[in-house]
Amino acid sequence: DRLTGDEIIASASVEGMNFSFAEGSAAIGSLSMTGLRIDPDAPAFDVASIGDQAALGKLPQDEASLTALGGQAADALAAASLDSFDLSALAISSPILNGAIGSIQAKDASYRGFGDFSMTDLSIKAEENNAAVDAKLFRMSELRLAPLSRYIDFFVASSNREPTLPEILSVVPTLGLLEMEDIKVASDELPAPV
Repeated sequence: DRLTGDEIIASASVEGMNFSFAEGSAAIGSLSMTGLRIDPDAPAFDVASIGDQAALGKLPQDEASLTALGGQAADALAAASLDSFDLSALAISSPILNGAIGSIQAKDASYRGFGDFSMTDLSIKAEENNAAVDAKLFRMSELRLAPLSRYIDFFVASSNREPTLPEILSVVPTLGLLEMEDIKVASDELPAPV
């Protein structure tokens, strides 16, 4: 379901990124993307005006108005889509988490889901509970999500009462394919590695 809107970025790529932070470091071998688009039929959302209202303390105070405003912002975010995304050689090192991912790829991605998403050669180790996750391949295809505003409505409604079955079903995603290969999970919390 590629959006046919205006292409904001036709393609971009970066190689050899390194990041340092207070408790560790990260590196990315390469990152590329193509076809960042905005749906021209998406409702307009005036971020500057909302920012001004927030700074001046003039945002609506009632739950219904705030929920509607959040829904409008979420729908505006949902207007963005990406034809493809490719990240390779991600490595993270810190006292609480160490790991690497060979590649992450996504095609036809937006806030409504994606056509295809995969991660390969994943190996993560966390200090907490001596946890470790390894996977040769994790792939999902044809993931479809409800509009973001529907999730906001659902969470607001369910904070006040038990949601109805139709409300629950309105936010359940659909998935065309889930593929996993050589997944291993270990933790002190598990009786044995999985």
